[in-house]
Amino acid sequence: VQLSENPDHHRPEASITIFTKKIQYNVIVNSGGHGTASAVSGLVNGKAGIEDQVTLSATPDPGYEFDRWETNSGITINSMANPATFTMIADAVSVTAKFKSTGHAPSPSAGTKPGKTPTSHTNPKDDDDDDDHYHEEDEPAPAPKPVNPNAVVGMSFIGTPAGNIKIGPQVQGLNAQHTFRMNTPKGWKEVFTFNMTVNDKADYSLKKGTLSFSIPTQYLRAGRKFAILGIDKNGNVKVFNDIDLKADTITVNLDIEGYAFDLIYSD
Repeated sequence: VQLSENPDHHRPEASITIFTKKIQYNVIVNSGGHGTASAVSGLVNGKAGIEDQVTLSATPDPGYEFDRWETNSGITINSMANPATFTMIADAVSVTAKFKSTGHAPSPSAGTKPGKTPTSHTNPKDDDDDDDHYHEEDEPAPAPKPVNPNAVVGMSFIGTPAGNIKIGPQVQGLNAQHTFRMNTPKGWKEVFTFNMTVNDKADYSLKKGTLSFSIPTQYLRAGRKFAILGIDKNGNVKVFNDIDLKADTITVNLDIEGYAFDLIYSD
């Protein structure tokens, strides 16, 4: 507050100067795995003010490429651009970079384990057209085809959650397929990947109960064993073994927070 004398009235007048501080909001930039992401401009100590321009950049790991930005924070951003710039809003913002596999194994200089040369292997006794399992040091095998929902019959699920349970095409793309390939037990092969949906929604809610369905006839063979792999919300792979001992069906006890699965077999 400042006081000054008015020469016309010979009395002091007051003037007030108001200083305002720009409110800053947190901006959190995450990576969905297989790469890194950060804000390259527009932030001060991880925060930005309203109308500030914030630029994000993502860098994929070897064998992956940038796919998209995901956010539910209410900002407007070109989800396919990298780098991408958005205008800050009056609220905290969280953005996640998603990456996808290029379908090619990284070269030894880009991350292959020392002393290991990427080579494929086949089973000389294998007389079918399916791809053999490939381990971490091997060249990735072609991805299994997602299941045709019409190919799976007799499906039932008893457990949690309750609702309209369906098996449908696996929609996570190459990332999930790559994870399945790299975690298929030695001597086992992939049949197809699939999603398990509840009321037509695929999410990481707990799936705990007994899942059963018929094996497509083209995969039936005397002595063949089946199992199911599942990816949980942390990206870990779990193996669920067949418990019904029948040649034409598979029954497993699920206990996983996930929805992406892979049917595998061993002769």
